[in-house]
Formats: sequence, C-alpha cells, structure tokens
Amino acid sequence: RKPTGLVAEMARVLATGSVLTASYEGHFNAVFGTEVASGIWKEIGLFNEDAVYMVLDHCDSTTGWSSDNTLSLDTIIWQESPASLASSGSGTNSFVFSGSIDTSDYSFTSDDSFQFWYYVDDNTMLSDNLYIEVSSSALADTDQYKFTIDKNSLTTQWNWISKKFSDGVVTGTPDLNTIVRINIYGDKITSVNERIDYIRIFQDTGDMYCRAEITPVFRKYAADTKII
Repeated sequence: RKPTGLVAEMARVLATGSVLTASYEGHFNAVFGTEVASGIWKEIGLFNEDAVYMVLDHCDSTTGWSSDNTLSLDTIIWQESPASLASSGSGTNSFVFSGSIDTSDYSFTSDDSFQFWYYVDDNTMLSDNLYIEVSSSALADTDQYKFTIDKNSLTTQWNWISKKFSDGVVTGTPDLNTIVRINIYGDKITSVNERIDYIRIFQDTGDMYCRAEITPVFRKYAADTKII
C-alpha cells in the first residue's frame, strides 16, 4: 500500500542486512548520517524502495529571499549544516522567496508533499496561524498552493512541517515543474525570532511493509544515528 501510515517522513536510507527465511525474521542496520536533519523522531517504517525528493533550498544563503523583518543567516541554530535562514521582527511576511526553481526532472504532482523545518523562539507571540504559499507565478495569490498551519500545533523551537499539495487551497493552475515564489508568513503580537531550514518536495514511493512508533520519543542530533 502507499506509505501513508507515516505522519510525516523526514528521511529514508538503505538498510543493510538479511532476512532469516526460516523464521521470517531479520537483522538490519540503517544509518542516518550527518546530512539528514536532526530533530524529534516518533515513528519508523520499512519500505521496499527509496524515496524521491528534491531540496528546493538548503537555506544556507539569503540569495533570492526577502522579509518584512531583519533577514540573516544563523550558523548556530540550524537543522541542516551549516546554517538556517533567520527572520527577526514583528512583520507579517517572514520569508519570501522570489526566483526560479526547476523541478521538472522529478515530475512532482499534487500527491507529493512540501516540507521544511520551522523554528520560532516563542510560539505564544504568534497572533495568527502560519501560512505558506508555493506558486509558479511571481504575482501574489496567483497559480499557487496555500497551506495553513494551526498556531496551536506549533511548539517553541523547531517544528517539522509537511503538507501534501492536495491538501492545500489551490488558486489558479499552479505548475510544480517551476516554482518562482514561496511565502511563509503570519501576524505576530510582538517581535519574534523565526528560522527555516531544508525546504524540499517529497514524493511517497514504494510500499511500506511495516510501521512502528518510537517510544519514548527519540531525538536525533547532528551526529550519525544508527537504527538497528
């Protein structure tokens, strides 16, 4: 079946090992290296093939980005080395990308997901929900997918955001082969510090054989992590 059992998949790597055919049991090693973003892990699944994804922006440069607030790189607080994109202030438009990203080699569809890491230093200072617009037009509210993230679902510090395009509000005829505008915004009560990192489109592929919840919740840090 399609791997919809995972709430939000962050990473998929090759597991090495073998199945003991006599008992239908096996022993596998899966190593998630330093290039895989750290964070809270709550579940794990076993798939029959690798995932397909494209990183739209590693957030290691301010090129193409603007903000209503002070925009900078943060080399201290990040999810994927060596930096995250930081916005500090009370303006509505926290992160606005204007440019052109060609994704046509991947043939993404509305069944795929828009994913990124979002950080806020105090979630109680958000007076509105968090909104995300992904568009193939440079014009506002044109040919876009719009997602709403309930502010009450956001925790202080890092949050993994994953939204299927099919769940977004569609305006016009957005083309996922070319992305020219990304807007991440929301009203604030006062000045807040926000960060984003590792923006990508993720495509569910393959069949999921099994799923397990990780109890207690596991936190992956920047170092290699091996799951056995």
